[in-house]
Amino acid sequence: MSKRLRKQSGFSIVELMIGLTVLGVVATAAFRFYTGQHAQMVQQTDVSDTQQGLRSVMDEITRKIRVAGYRVFGGNAVMTLNNNTWLALRYHDGTSIRTQLFFTVQNAITGRTDLMSQMDGEGMQVFAEGIDSVRFTPGGTGVGTEWVTVDLVAKTSRRGFQSASSYSDTSSSRFLYRKLSSVVDIRNR
Repeated sequence: MSKRLRKQSGFSIVELMIGLTVLGVVATAAFRFYTGQHAQMVQQTDVSDTQQGLRSVMDEITRKIRVAGYRVFGGNAVMTLNNNTWLALRYHDGTSIRTQLFFTVQNAITGRTDLMSQMDGEGMQVFAEGIDSVRFTPGGTGVGTEWVTVDLVAKTSRRGFQSASSYSDTSSSRFLYRKLSSVVDIRNR
């Protein structure tokens, strides 16, 4: 029995060190691949969330513009103010004529710009978070050809995007911007 045990050979220390080195290289490569893929997934999720939020805000503003002018006689139902960065909408809500104002404000807590809404001079409410800039451009001439072009720009909530695009900012923070435009026909004149 003791002869049998002596004939069995194990790993030498050199073989063991080579095996551990190869295992370390493979594990490091797998970890780097995982962290790269995870960072890419987080960035894509952030871009997707930004785009979805932008589409949702555009959809809601489009609805508000289309309602503007309902049972409002005389005066403008849709007005742009403050160099086309504010939008005032007038409509009848069933009991009285209301005026709703849309504008952007820098949020002191988050450092991001928010799109605000204010009804008839009451308190401001956050309409959408993370809207970097907004522009409302009236257009059209004559009866039945009036519209408002709405341009919204949103900035991703996270920094550190690897590649710059035409919408990316050039600073070291590397936020990514998304722009959405829509031409909305004013139905109730």
